[in-house]
Amino acid sequence: MGPRESHKKKACRAERPSKVEEAKAGECSELTDEHEIQDRYAAIVASSLYGFWLTDAQGRIIEVNQAFCEMLGYSRQELLGMTLADIKVARSSQLIEQKIQEAMHDGRGRLETRLLCKDGTALDVEASFGSVDVGEGRQFFAFVRDIKGLKSRREFIRQTSEKWERTFNAISDPIAIIDENYKIIDINMAMAESLGKLPEECIGQTCYRLVHLADAPPDNCPHARTLSDGQSHKMEIEEEAMNGFFMVATSPLTGTEGRTIGSVHVAHDITDRKQAEDALSGANRKLEDLAYRDVVTDLANRRHFAEEIDRALEEHNRYGVCVSLMLLDIDGFKALNDAHGHQYGDEALKTLAQVLVSSVRKADFVGRWGGDEFSVLMSHTPISSAMVAAERIRRQVEAECVIRKNGGEIRMTISAGLACAEEGSDISRDQLLRSADTALYAAKHAGGDRICIEKA
Repeated sequence: MGPRESHKKKACRAERPSKVEEAKAGECSELTDEHEIQDRYAAIVASSLYGFWLTDAQGRIIEVNQAFCEMLGYSRQELLGMTLADIKVARSSQLIEQKIQEAMHDGRGRLETRLLCKDGTALDVEASFGSVDVGEGRQFFAFVRDIKGLKSRREFIRQTSEKWERTFNAISDPIAIIDENYKIIDINMAMAESLGKLPEECIGQTCYRLVHLADAPPDNCPHARTLSDGQSHKMEIEEEAMNGFFMVATSPLTGTEGRTIGSVHVAHDITDRKQAEDALSGANRKLEDLAYRDVVTDLANRRHFAEEIDRALEEHNRYGVCVSLMLLDIDGFKALNDAHGHQYGDEALKTLAQVLVSSVRKADFVGRWGGDEFSVLMSHTPISSAMVAAERIRRQVEAECVIRKNGGEIRMTISAGLACAEEGSDISRDQLLRSADTALYAAKHAGGDRICIEKA
């Protein structure tokens, strides 16, 4: 080997690093990477909007960020070296110690507490604790955020919720909030009391089981209609379980996607109104009866009977059907009334009315025309058939109209006059009545207890 070749080999060996040098270079690279990571974390902590503290195992503060200094009003130099006891509100010390112990055991913890600011005021914060092992010791850190605004919002929500509950329960109308499965999710005191239950006994039950004692919603359920079309509905319902009538209104509750997920169910008690309406309706019926019924015999009075004649004659004029009219009165009624008094006179009128009602056909119409005079309207009846019916009535009155007095009997007979609006004739109510009255006069003039006919 020549000198030049030997020199080249030495140069090559000089350019290649030794294993020791390679190890040292690797250690330097790792340290550089570690420092870079620490610098990055330090930058993150320093720029964080949350406060940060780091303490040693004895609780002395060894690092803070600017956000934490601004929270408490201290400078960094003032905080370094202080202990957590220096910045804790006395009554929160035990909680902080507990969370530090949890951090020592679990590596993390969280609590809401109060810290003392430099000016002596207390600051509500939420602290998230953690710990790291450093060498042979352990350090503790916490990220802290000011929750004064959060607590104010929580308090506002709490007060609003209390106001809602007070208002909800102060409303006298029963109210229930019902979901799409017909389950009650809230109920006010008025609704619970009307059902004889506590609110907590009602929540979670289906409304149809609780209110209607049924296994399915009723056919007219307003909640079902609201779930179906998403609209408000209102209807009157009689609720037996709540012992009354209610005007029930349902309004839809919608979810985040706009789908109907339930309804607000408000029931306004209208029992008093319904009772008043029923009383008024009953009074109106009584007034109508007074206007159309005879108070002694309970038959149609003169006004009502005249309207029935007009209706029958309208049918006669339109379709040509026959209409017969029978007027009758009690033979010797004035003498009976004078001899035995009005009490027996009224008894005679009632007895005759009962016999007339029982002896006429279902299609015939009976009324009291006035005094002891009665009337029978027979539609779709020609004069010949009316005569047969009138004779049957006369015989039944003669057989059944008996008034018993002081062990004796007073029998009654009637006289009657018949008139008919024949097919094809054009006749008024007055003409028909006049003809029947003429026939009645003829029957009485002939001795009574008979029937006469007058051509209308």
